[in-house]
Amino acid sequence: MSATEVALGMRKGEPDLKARFDAAIRAAAEAGVIRALSVKWSKLDLTPAFTPGE
Repeated sequence: MSATEVALGMRKGEPDLKARFDAAIRAAAEAGVIRALSVKWSKLDLTPAFTPGE
């Protein structure tokens, strides 16, 4: 099993919605939730890597 890119579709022109999703994903990653769930279910750490300014 390997980590893959994951996508979520949303309409263009909704920057507030994108910002809310980005913030929720970042918060879950920083709290260790993504790591805990991905290790539990896939035995891999699938936490996304964030670049500065994202």
